[in-house]
Amino acid sequence: MDTNILHILHFNDVYNVEEQKQEPVGGAARFTTALKSHGAGQHSIVLFSGDCLSPSYISNITYGQHIPSIMNKMYIQCSLFGNHEFDYGMNNFNECMNQCNFPWINSNVYDKELNELLGTKLQYKIIDYNNDIRIGIIGLIEKEWIEVIPCFTTSNIDVKDIIVTSRQLGTYLKIQKKCHFVIVLTHMRWFNDRLLAMNVPEIDLILGGHDHEYQYEWIQLNENLLLDTNLLLDKNKINIQRLIIKSGSDYKTFSHLYIKYDKENCKILNIDIEQVLIDSHWEPDNEVSNC
Repeated sequence: MDTNILHILHFNDVYNVEEQKQEPVGGAARFTTALKSHGAGQHSIVLFSGDCLSPSYISNITYGQHIPSIMNKMYIQCSLFGNHEFDYGMNNFNECMNQCNFPWINSNVYDKELNELLGTKLQYKIIDYNNDIRIGIIGLIEKEWIEVIPCFTTSNIDVKDIIVTSRQLGTYLKIQKKCHFVIVLTHMRWFNDRLLAMNVPEIDLILGGHDHEYQYEWIQLNENLLLDTNLLLDKNKINIQRLIIKSGSDYKTFSHLYIKYDKENCKILNIDIEQVLIDSHWEPDNEVSNC
């Protein structure tokens, strides 16, 4: 059996870039130091599940325009936008996204007027990890929050079903694009994350946002789906147990996932989860401090 370890660093829902008075103090500068210490920019994939432009005291002044230069120092390789990215309207969102040195994806929300994906041209991202395995990443947004954003209406956006979208894209990434694993970034409530884990054989791991508490759950796939004659995947290569994790908020914590995998059979064998707290023992990153 050909086994190895995939390192993933995940965070979500970060607002106040300045550190706080009480432990864990957080702060974007110390957070960046911790990311680097855990392999960001080297052997770890850094993924973000949305909400960074607002709300905060500073964003009331800058409209979130101060955020890209800070997050550009974090070696993020893929991100999904959240509801607070649109607090200051679509034009401001686009300006901020254009300043980022990392990609934003959106797999299921379309602009009806333009007949294209909302906010980005990327429906998925592929990462070749250490010249060993290929990882497909998709990003899903629930209709419950995006349909109540003031700058949108149900007449100008089309939110595709999260189950249908992830099944279609998961199949495409694994069969056409030869991905060993498919990771889903989400910005939605636990209810929808659990639905996704139970009903989509084609995905392997869910990294969520929208909720601010650090929490994870193992969810079992509905094995009746393996009887589906339309299932194109090799059933022996489907992970029955799938992890959903949400990694806290406000630059106070992130997750380091140590994923042991069997490359030949495209199976996740084990995931060790380390919650990294950003307390005052981490030195502030100089580049971020000077942003």
